[in-house]
Amino acid sequence: MWERRAAAQPSTTERRRQNVSQPNAVKVSVSDTGPGIAAEFHLEVFDDFFRLPGTANQEGMGLGLAIARRLVQGMGGKIWVESEVGAGCKFSFLIPYKPAIAAASKGKNR
Repeated sequence: MWERRAAAQPSTTERRRQNVSQPNAVKVSVSDTGPGIAAEFHLEVFDDFFRLPGTANQEGMGLGLAIARRLVQGMGGKIWVESEVGAGCKFSFLIPYKPAIAAASKGKNR
């Protein structure tokens, strides 16, 4: 079933491999060609229940990026967005191969 679905849709994804300046980490980036995000919202988009102004009629609760932020930070990583209005978005996260001691011991009782 998945094979038929994949064959029926043209592939619009692009994969690139790039060396990271952080040698003991993996960086993942996802970009789109949507309407973009204004610079004043680059930090807020990772807040719980945050929705961009003018998107009230679109689906979603504003939790996806907040959950992604928690997961990435829980592994000792960083997440950010690069975007301009009208030019799409590029979301990236960097996760260390071996998390920092503070991140690894978070939540453990002693």
